[in-house]
Amino acid sequence: MSRSLNPIASVLFMAWLFASLLYDRNIEVGVATLALAVYTSSIRRLYLVYVWVAIPSLLMVWVLLDFETALMTAYRVLVIVMGTSSALLGVKPLELAWLLSRPPMPPIVGFIVPIILRIADFMLQSVYEVIAAMRGRGVTGRLRLLVRAPIPLVVFAFNTSLYLAETMHFKYPSRSRTWTERPRFKAVDYSIVLGVLVHLIFLILL
Repeated sequence: MSRSLNPIASVLFMAWLFASLLYDRNIEVGVATLALAVYTSSIRRLYLVYVWVAIPSLLMVWVLLDFETALMTAYRVLVIVMGTSSALLGVKPLELAWLLSRPPMPPIVGFIVPIILRIADFMLQSVYEVIAAMRGRGVTGRLRLLVRAPIPLVVFAFNTSLYLAETMHFKYPSRSRTWTERPRFKAVDYSIVLGVLVHLIFLILL
């Protein structure tokens, strides 16, 4: 990941995001969130997710209330999802592991980060394998695939739990944290921290 964020800057941005929405600073939050989404490339990678989140919110609230309320609700939901996903995608997993494994936290806390990522990748590949196997046996149609997929996926999940137990037993990390990567502050991190602090002070004094 060439464009990354320091974990501290990422967490600070998310805290600022919710605080600013609480103060109804919708324009500032929208501009900052869009800029971060472009920087981390999440807008290119997750644009379908953003559309999937915004449109149902708009339609559901529009049916129950009015269009103006629906538009604002969809906008705020989109900003929250886009902002948090951009902030999290910008963090390198090994830098987050370094931060989470600092004393007094046990090393296993940081070690969970790469394990979760590996399990997520394994489960995603498992879904593809299950679908391919069922189609190879003549199972067609989305409904039939959804009905029959849970049983083999449970088997995959059970195997995954065994792999996780073996990994944590044989590869328990030491206090040296040599397998992690020390996060460093870059220009974008300083910009986020400075911008957040200035804006929060402005909101407090307003």
